Amino acid sequence: MFVVGCGRSGTTLVGELLAVHPDVVYLNEPRSLWAVDPRTKVWRPGPGQIVLTAADLTPALAGALRERFTEAVTAAGRRRLVEKTPINAFRIGYLDALCPDALFVHVLRDGRDVAASIATLAAAPGQRTRLTRGADRLRHRRPTPAGGLWYGVSDSKWQGLRSLAEAEGIEGVAGADDDMTVRGLLEWRLAVTFARRSLIELDRRRSVEVRYEDLAGDGRGTVARLLDAVSLDPADDVLDFADGHIRGGGHRRSPLRPSEALIAGDLLEELGYTER
Repeated sequence: MFVVGCGRSGTTLVGELLAVHPDVVYLNEPRSLWAVDPRTKVWRPGPGQIVLTAADLTPALAGALRERFTEAVTAAGRRRLVEKTPINAFRIGYLDALCPDALFVHVLRDGRDVAASIATLAAAPGQRTRLTRGADRLRHRRPTPAGGLWYGVSDSKWQGLRSLAEAEGIEGVAGADDDMTVRGLLEWRLAVTFARRSLIELDRRRSVEVRYEDLAGDGRGTVARLLDAVSLDPADDVLDFADGHIRGGGHRRSPLRPSEALIAGDLLEELGYTER
């Protein structure tokens, strides 16, 4: 089972919920496992690619990756593997070719909240940021040329996302370079678009979409429905974890600026978030 979604959407929460289940072994962003394919590494300059498709998976890579997954399950003595790496939202075709019977859990959250969270992280200590204009506003912080933890060394992950957005014909991409909130919205739009585009091609029984807002509003009920959708018994430990670890709340809503609306306004409206 693969948990995917834009980073800061709640993928870690969903992964941790499933990890409590007695049948599950959980791998939380196992980058060293995926590193058997160097193209999965997008946080440093090099051969990294944001998008990977079925055509990118060779028999040798598939064999090596399946061996690593099998070792993880065998070592834990469990019967179900749950892997969570948010950027895999761009690689569902690759994952489907690797594990044709896999299930996918797509975690969705209001893009405004996702962007605010990304902006906060990107400006946090250790991100090696510098201020441009408007020192009191996170949206005006950006990585130094050396890069930061979120967007990688020398902005390598951001450059990959930027190129992808240009290839998709998204307007307003240039305005995201110096604006961390717009960057976050662009990353959210791309991740959601690619995940949904790929998942619709699969048998509908192989995927389920979970909204962070539903978890915050009815954690126990939403988790019970999720467990049913992925054929896991409704273990009390998981439901109790939902009661104790899921909290409501969100960021203060404010009107989208023109640059933000240009990047993500149509998708926010399509998903019903602008009505919230």
